Amino acid sequence: MSTKHDCFYNVAKEFSMFPGGRLKEHGPDSGEEFRDDILIPLFEECDLLTIDLTGTITYGASFLDESFGELGKRYGLAAVKNKLKLIANDDPMLVDTIWEKVRIASKEYK
Repeated sequence: MSTKHDCFYNVAKEFSMFPGGRLKEHGPDSGEEFRDDILIPLFEECDLLTIDLTGTITYGASFLDESFGELGKRYGLAAVKNKLKLIANDDPMLVDTIWEKVRIASKEYK
């Protein structure tokens, strides 16, 4: 039996300061790449996952939809809210934007 734990991930330091577009085919550091390679594995591995979004240049809507929106589709709003904590010290509204994307995506596909 594996033991879960709390996890912390800093996007700017560990993934990219320049998050890209929606899909891998659109270029490096895409929302799809972040979701498949980072977000989903950490979400499944950790009891509580804290994602620090501080320090990047910007996040496009397509990146957020493909990463966090798809997380909502896959696991539902309640599960995501229970396990995911978001920090965005340089853009606090970003946290609200992401939660709205998770909420809408989970509603559309449930």
